[in-house]
Amino acid sequence: MTNIDKFFSDISGILSSTYKKDSATLNEAHSKLMNLFTRDLSRCPGITNELAAELCGYWEEKYGNPFLSGKATSEQNEEAVRWMGNVLALFTGCFEDNMDFSQEDWNELKEAVSAESVSMDMQVLSEIMSVFVSRGILT
Repeated sequence: MTNIDKFFSDISGILSSTYKKDSATLNEAHSKLMNLFTRDLSRCPGITNELAAELCGYWEEKYGNPFLSGKATSEQNEEAVRWMGNVLALFTGCFEDNMDFSQEDWNELKEAVSAESVSMDMQVLSEIMSVFVSRGILT
């Protein structure tokens, strides 16, 4: 089992508890979800604290409120979790051909990486830039 597989397995357990959709359960699941993502992101080699905070903030802005409201569909929750997993895959060199982001997400990732590029590990940065080029994000 890869680290990404483990992440998705752990997330599946967290999401299974949200069927109640009461605020206490959703808050607890949200907290666990963010802690897991933050922990796994901080383990990525060469990722700065600022970049990790930027990525977490973006997720919160895009997915946090619908998740916490209990109004998110299971599809929306899956998209939110898939985004986290795909980000981890991108930053650990495990990004696969079947993984993707919306254009808005690609733009945000490009901006976040560009802002922190001088502080990032060169090997990690090179791998991320290769993905950006192969996906047509950088021309």
